[in-house]
Amino acid sequence: MPSSGQVQWRWYDPEWEPEENDSPEYFGVDAPMSGFQLEFLERNNDPLLILQTGVGAGKTRVAAWSIVLKMLDGWRVLAIAQNSKALKNVLYRDILKILMTIMPDYRPDRYYNKTDGHIGMPPEFGDACCDGGTDENPSGILGYTEYDGVVFDEASRICLEMRNNAEDRNRGKGIVPWVRYLSSPNMEQPEMWFADECQKHPDCVIHATSLDNEFTTEEYKARLKERYVEGSDLYNQQVLGLIVEGDGTDAVFLRAVLQNSMNIPFNDRFAATMYCAIGVDCARFGDDNTVICIRFGYWCGDALKVLHGRDSYEISDAMDDFYMLARARRVVVRRENIDMAYGSGVVDVRREKGHRNVNEVGFGDGPADKEHYLNVRAELYFRAKAWFNGGGIIRDEKLAEELRAQRYQIIKENKFKLVDKDIIKDFLGRSPDRSDAFVLTFYGGGPKADLVNVSVDEIVSERTGNRGNTPRKRVGKKFATR
Repeated sequence: MPSSGQVQWRWYDPEWEPEENDSPEYFGVDAPMSGFQLEFLERNNDPLLILQTGVGAGKTRVAAWSIVLKMLDGWRVLAIAQNSKALKNVLYRDILKILMTIMPDYRPDRYYNKTDGHIGMPPEFGDACCDGGTDENPSGILGYTEYDGVVFDEASRICLEMRNNAEDRNRGKGIVPWVRYLSSPNMEQPEMWFADECQKHPDCVIHATSLDNEFTTEEYKARLKERYVEGSDLYNQQVLGLIVEGDGTDAVFLRAVLQNSMNIPFNDRFAATMYCAIGVDCARFGDDNTVICIRFGYWCGDALKVLHGRDSYEISDAMDDFYMLARARRVVVRRENIDMAYGSGVVDVRREKGHRNVNEVGFGDGPADKEHYLNVRAELYFRAKAWFNGGGIIRDEKLAEELRAQRYQIIKENKFKLVDKDIIKDFLGRSPDRSDAFVLTFYGGGPKADLVNVSVDEIVSERTGNRGNTPRKRVGKKFATR
């Protein structure tokens, strides 16, 4: 049972104002905070509160404080994060740091069970605790019950199933619903429920930009403006924390085109080609994955393989499996295109095995079509774009998600440039390995070997609605796979 909320902030000065003093005091501990963080905590008894921010604004810190305040008040709180690393290495770390700061006798070795993800409290706080769940396993919290409140960190990256499962835990005799959503709006949420909540409950929304963090330097804020290009949709989302609906003017792939691709019924004619290509995005040992993709003409529906912790020989063996698939379909593998970043060893193994059609591809290298693209990476993604417009088919949801996340800029001389890969990783919460492997299948043979180019004029026409979102029909050999 939650108490009446007797634990409150204590200020140095009853008339404390953010612009007049550095920070408030809590239990005699200096706790510097930005103005929007203080507003969020001052409303800690509101049943529903939403914090919508830009990146790096300080939302996780205020989420941790919000949870700690309720634990000090005897509450059982359920914390939801995107994955176990975000939960334990970021949110839990801040919670424990705050508890040890305001309660010098607090012992994490006694009250924190890292395996179970359970943060407990000393006996005088009753059943107070914080348990956690992640979007990686939405059903993992179904056995939990009777939590006084739920906090969602990076809410826009939490799927609807997890959101519903978590809020169902906020129940029990005498418990009043208490929910906190904190997030930087993501370009492609698994569900649009976060944006819907912001629109339905405007009085419950506290908004803050990345520039509102009083504890980051002006140099850092200047880098944000340069990195995300001030005035772009990307800047509005990531720095200003705004929710940009639809595709955004800088999206490489239109949502409608990708959805159409996922829904086209398979027909043998889509895979009727004499040649196919393999793309491999290699990863070093660690958390990243190696992805192998094979594309048969306009069909790429059953040909993605994700590997983890494999060496060059094991990756090569997995590529041989795709050779067997091509042979079964009586199709010749024309090219093996391997990302040179971590793929040099795989290239060596393939060549040792006698494969002559192996290409080591540098995404940052100069493109075949120097008129339209800054580098190979931009060229390959726009070749893939033309492939979809020509009727290409995929079936992998995560591949579609990674493609939707891609954003571009038009730089001097009207050349296309994709936004930095690190930015896309921030959006997705993972590296876009699937999409990189997929677009590698379009490398080789010059600018018109696989597909026609996508011009700046076409993009402008597409964005203004003059063409519409329906895929173009293939025209003779113009879209033929070489």
